[in-house]
Amino acid sequence: IILAISVVVMIIAFGVVKGLGDSELDGLIRCCLISISTGLVFHATVHIIIALYSIYKAETSLAGYLQSAINKLRAGEPYENLNLKRQEDLEFKKTLDYEKILHFMLYFNYLDNAERFDELKPEVVNVETPLSKNRQKDKLSNHYIGAYYSLLYYYSYHEKFEYKANTYYDLISEIINKDRDANANRVLGFYYLNIKNDLDKAYEYANAAYKALNKMPIAGEKRYEEACVNRLFAEIDKAQQ
Repeated sequence: IILAISVVVMIIAFGVVKGLGDSELDGLIRCCLISISTGLVFHATVHIIIALYSIYKAETSLAGYLQSAINKLRAGEPYENLNLKRQEDLEFKKTLDYEKILHFMLYFNYLDNAERFDELKPEVVNVETPLSKNRQKDKLSNHYIGAYYSLLYYYSYHEKFEYKANTYYDLISEIINKDRDANANRVLGFYYLNIKNDLDKAYEYANAAYKALNKMPIAGEKRYEEACVNRLFAEIDKAQQ
């Protein structure tokens, strides 16, 4: 569309140029019109090249594949419409550790949202090795905090493995305890419910998570998080009976 509009502008500009005389002013106008129209066409062409490269990258790299899915989320698509696949089922020749971790962060939520809980374990096991390799001593990469949140949630709810849950909590405690977002409060709610056996704390975090839902700007992520918070309330109610 941008290119079509630019070409039309260019045609009109050249039509105007053709009708100009030979005076110095006409020459100046002629140069300006040609420059503007040529610039528009060049700008549109650059946009098309970038778009084509993005499509090519999405089809040839795991990072591009993930970025395409994230763009759909940001555009309002729910997780269930992303049609994500296991990394092993994607035919990318070479994948880097950071791509594996980012895939886990997105695919874990995709499976959890679809309640395909039995498929979570292999993903958790597969991501722990690249995470540990990329973890600097006493320092975590902010890019991967979401992966640690998911692992703490997994071992506090899906598998309820106290040692693993405490290990991941200790790694991210300073970060997650300062985080006021819905996902952080929801993860802490499950941790205090099932690992610390503290119903009051769990309920406190569940309420905080519920209140923070309205601050989430991406509709698909909000829907998923709301479902998780509802699970937490249901688990608390069950524990109180």
